[in-house]
Amino acid sequence: LLKMPARMLSLQARMYYRHAGPRILYDKMLLSGIGASLLLPVAHTTRNMNNELLGLSKFLSYDSDRFKCAVGIPEDVDDAGVFLYNAMKQIQVMAVKIHPNFCGMDLGGPTGKQWIESILAAASRLHLPCLVHGGYSVLPNTGQRISYSCIENLCQIDWSISDFPVIICHAGAYGCTFAETTNR
Repeated sequence: LLKMPARMLSLQARMYYRHAGPRILYDKMLLSGIGASLLLPVAHTTRNMNNELLGLSKFLSYDSDRFKCAVGIPEDVDDAGVFLYNAMKQIQVMAVKIHPNFCGMDLGGPTGKQWIESILAAASRLHLPCLVHGGYSVLPNTGQRISYSCIENLCQIDWSISDFPVIICHAGAYGCTFAETTNR
């Protein structure tokens, strides 16, 4: 699937999820014995994230005991604390999803480091755990392999800023080859 051209990958993803809605996901969860699901949206802009939150509200209104929601921090957010607070007023937010690759924030540079550490501080003030994408990503629109949240960059972040759990997703190795994981 990852060897597809970027446009085809995007279309393929839409085919997989086009019919998914609260009822279908709920039924699949019941069949699989899954008690609850944390939905993890990401978006480039605040406007897109607000649309994502509206869509997620359908899941939460369907069954708020089974569907939980995180909120992603878009790249155009000036104040993560204000953004998270407003999102918490809109829907019941349980966690923060941070995806540096998708948001174009290179954690290896000072801007990216400041960006993620400000999110960690805001999430901590609001008592929210954080889930951080770790590893590489292939961007659907370009097919470019992005390494902004590679393990070397993740090691430079002061995770102690948050008093709440910070989960590095994919063990920091998403999209890494076997050789890359054994050499690190």
